[in-house]
Amino acid sequence: MTDQRSAAAHNAAELGLHAGRTGNAVKAEQSPSDFSPVKASRTHNKLHKELLLAHKKGLVLSSRSELQQVLEKRKRVQSNQDEGEVSRTPLEDMLLKRQQKQLQKEKEEDEATRGEAQLLEFFRVRQNLRKIQSNVSSKVPNSALES
Repeated sequence: MTDQRSAAAHNAAELGLHAGRTGNAVKAEQSPSDFSPVKASRTHNKLHKELLLAHKKGLVLSSRSELQQVLEKRKRVQSNQDEGEVSRTPLEDMLLKRQQKQLQKEKEEDEATRGEAQLLEFFRVRQNLRKIQSNVSSKVPNSALES
């Protein structure tokens, strides 16, 4: 039994721990070699205190990652926009339909005027070609006579 206690003390000494005995319990103490500069930093201590206070107040830290939170927020915003479109009154629906019909008519009128303008241009070009052809055809017999 004493061999086991001395073996445990020897193992603790190898690990760098000093065994302090109070009764039957063995208490491990940190050695100077286990010193961590992170734990000694001021920001670490402030953060640790803040976490302890939050825990005491019952504020539970979010278990979701930041990415999940952002994605859920986007989804909520999108669903709110969809609900906004769905929750229109009948009057708004009627006005929207009327506006769409008016825009469609204006579009058709613009297309019709463009078509007419193209058709008129076609007739002008055709008429010019006839004039040119008549001038050329009237000059051809004269040039044939001159030769």
